Amino acid sequence: VAKEKRLYEEQGLHVTIERGGPDIPSLPRVLSGKAEFGVAGADDVLVAVSEGKPVRAIAAIYQESPVVYFALKESGIETPYDFIGKRVGVRKGTGTYFTYIAILNNLGIDQNTITEVPAVTTEIALLLEKKVDVLPGFRTNEPKVASRMGYEVNVIKPEDYGVDIYADVLVATTDTIYQNAELTRAFVKATLAGWEWAVQNQEETTDIVMKYASGTTREHQADMLKETAELIKRSPTVKIGQMNFSKWNRTYSLLRQYDVIKNDFDVREAYLTDFLK
Repeated sequence: VAKEKRLYEEQGLHVTIERGGPDIPSLPRVLSGKAEFGVAGADDVLVAVSEGKPVRAIAAIYQESPVVYFALKESGIETPYDFIGKRVGVRKGTGTYFTYIAILNNLGIDQNTITEVPAVTTEIALLLEKKVDVLPGFRTNEPKVASRMGYEVNVIKPEDYGVDIYADVLVATTDTIYQNAELTRAFVKATLAGWEWAVQNQEETTDIVMKYASGTTREHQADMLKETAELIKRSPTVKIGQMNFSKWNRTYSLLRQYDVIKNDFDVREAYLTDFLK
């Protein structure tokens, strides 16, 4: 939207948007200098900073993580307590797995009471074919796909169980931020303006997205955008992109508690709010 509506041009920027995805994470590209800006998970940013990598978050697009766990309604699985004795699909080494472990620990659920089944792709066939009872996914995607296929699902949201983290944060290296502060400010301003416009104009935004979203349907993209808008702007008082210390610190504490982060550091080294003012 920011590109199609020439919001980047208004800031004097010529922006090339590169396709990403689970197999093309943007953080390594940013760190290698192949991209000036990227989108990453808050957990990935914190791990990178803990390892001494020169990257910072400069805006948080999703105020809540899109990660959920979901089950067929007929299973009766409605809360994480219902995972006990069931087969749960897991993707170790990803944010969905960290989220799952954090939920179990917050609720005092013994991981050994659950049968974990590797779910290496984002396909929902494992659930529909009843090879697992629960799957991880993104609330903007897989549960909606299942619903459109005629399956009723129950969605379990991490924030309801004390796991409350940012997602889809804009990132840049410290070199870009400090040596090209005006470039960074212009990029953040145009990107957030694009998201604001998208949230307010969802029909036209879906038209724009369909120019790029090959192999999908308008209905699916419209559903994703509606759910995305709720993650981006949780209430009328939320300013798109906003970040605060307490939420970053909660995420850091969870990662440190579960040894995802191996050493202590000041969480304020992971993000900057200067470009949100």
